[in-house]
Amino acid sequence: MFAPRQTPAVSRNDRTQDISNRGVYFVVGDDLKPGVVLDPTITLLVETTRVGGLSIYIAGKVGRAEDRSEGSIGKFGIADVIGHYEIASNMTIDS
Repeated sequence: MFAPRQTPAVSRNDRTQDISNRGVYFVVGDDLKPGVVLDPTITLLVETTRVGGLSIYIAGKVGRAEDRSEGSIGKFGIADVIGHYEIASNMTIDS
């Protein structure tokens, strides 16, 4: 079970590399430990969906974290195990 977030949300733009019905893998600047609760919102652009923008709201936990630092820039790969998700359309309908 995933408890609601107890701390204020932080807005950031990280890069999603893979998404499935069981999890999301993305690259972030912070070293997040397994078990940390995450609730990211992923926006799929029109170029990806071909029908309009979609936002996916996810409740999950870090299942795996990998150090992917290259040179002096620290980046970490995070596998977020999805516990629950909701999809919302960002499409606008012309009248």
